[in-house]
Amino acid sequence: MLLVHGAFADGSMWAGVIAELQAAGIGVIALANPLRSLASDARYAAGIAAAIDGPVLLAGHSYGGAVITAAGSAAGNVVGLVYITAYALAEGESPLDISDRFSGSQLVPALRPAPAADIDGEPGVELYIDRDAFPQLFAADLPYRTAAATAAAQRPILAAAFAEKSPAAAWKTTPSWYAIATADQVIAPEAQQFMARRARAHTIEIRASHAVTLTQPAAVAELIAVAAAESTRRPKPDRQAPYSLTPIRHAASGMSNASRAKEEPMATDVNQTTITEHEAGQVERANASGLTPVMFVHGLWLLPSSWDRWAELFEAAGYIAVTPGWPDDPETTAQASAHPEVFAGKSIGQVADHFAAIANSLTGKPAIIGHSFGGLLTQILAGRGLAAVSVAIDPAPFRGVLPLPISALRSASAALGNPANRHRAVPLSYDQFRYAFANAVPEDEAKQLYETFAVPASGLPLFQAAAANLNPWTEAKVDTENPGRGPLLLISGEKDHTVPWAITNASYKHQQHNKNVTEIVEVPGRGHALTIDSGWREVADTAFAFVRRFTLPKPAGA
Repeated sequence: MLLVHGAFADGSMWAGVIAELQAAGIGVIALANPLRSLASDARYAAGIAAAIDGPVLLAGHSYGGAVITAAGSAAGNVVGLVYITAYALAEGESPLDISDRFSGSQLVPALRPAPAADIDGEPGVELYIDRDAFPQLFAADLPYRTAAATAAAQRPILAAAFAEKSPAAAWKTTPSWYAIATADQVIAPEAQQFMARRARAHTIEIRASHAVTLTQPAAVAELIAVAAAESTRRPKPDRQAPYSLTPIRHAASGMSNASRAKEEPMATDVNQTTITEHEAGQVERANASGLTPVMFVHGLWLLPSSWDRWAELFEAAGYIAVTPGWPDDPETTAQASAHPEVFAGKSIGQVADHFAAIANSLTGKPAIIGHSFGGLLTQILAGRGLAAVSVAIDPAPFRGVLPLPISALRSASAALGNPANRHRAVPLSYDQFRYAFANAVPEDEAKQLYETFAVPASGLPLFQAAAANLNPWTEAKVDTENPGRGPLLLISGEKDHTVPWAITNASYKHQQHNKNVTEIVEVPGRGHALTIDSGWREVADTAFAFVRRFTLPKPAGA
């Protein structure tokens, strides 16, 4: 029996389980998981397993599950896999993919980075759990003093390991067992259920935290003992034959997991995007005009129609406007209210790829203007070399932008206040809109703006931005060094609560090192609604003047 601990832990996580197994006469080795990279950690575990004379059962807790998933395919003597609230990954899937797909985990906000060398000696980032958050997050059912001591002894993991794709899925050809911890706040129980069903694992449920090996060692050991007995007396199933599901009892509830299992849809490829008929019509119109296109990118809680007056202004000056939506955006606020679910689950990368596809469909390189998260998307697109000139208005922060003012946290709390909002469409109440968007206008105008423009928004981008500085592979990342970025203007509203000056100025400090023109302007007395409120023309004129400096309405030679 080879036990593999996960991140933020060490071999002592298995102490109680080991005692139970040894008392039952089962030989046990608890290896020290290096926690450096999924590939190297799996090679290490597979090497130890292969050196054992005879059949080996692998058990993994947490990230240790990802390790045994890969190692089980590399070592030829592995006869079974036991997942203890662990990542049973598919080939090409990472722990972060599972975390992004399912709400309920509270791990990411509690992670803290620290500089460290990677496996090649290059600069890297280690992650550990905030010591104050650890007891409740990781081990809520342990005595506080014990949990605090476990927090102090935790071993960090290289951030790269969490984002690394699994090279194999041993559970496809190897019998598997799974213990679901129903009170886990690190790996959501829904995610555990999905992975257990997908692996066709014999499944039990245990009422326990993520530290189930410490709090319920007898129940964990019982599952491992059953797995050891079963796996050593049956052959490995053929790769193409589904492993039959014969669930054993649920340790806490006595219910069969199969009795309440339901089919989960498989994750879709977020890199796929579809240009709507309306958007294709705009592109065709722009290409036929021979004029310089200006593409407008809206942010959260707004629709493309929020740019209508801006589009009219630019077209009156001889440009051609393109106002795409985010994927699945409805045409009107009424449609948005009737079907808020269409906004859910849209990621920064998915939306950026959608706008990139539209930009690439234009025969002329567009000027790009974006507001809020649209301002972040504008900088992402400019960093890809897709903009002739760009204007980012009160832009959401990207990786490397560190200031986090209290007003920005309060504005984002509509989504971030509930981890389940990660994959939901999140509406704003009027009071939330008043604070986040319309704090700088009179009450009657604020109400009119809310009724005219406010729609639900995807919660996912806010969670992505909040964790950007902890995740080296975040989608909230901007290439500020690309010499093809083009001129960039950042505009900040003086009274903006959502994206205060500190955030926009920090973005500017990153961007100003680019060889292209980079400028920043603060508009006095304006809040986050500066693109849609009664003073919109002042901001639009500022953006227009900058665009006009670097592009002609009709390209030279056209």
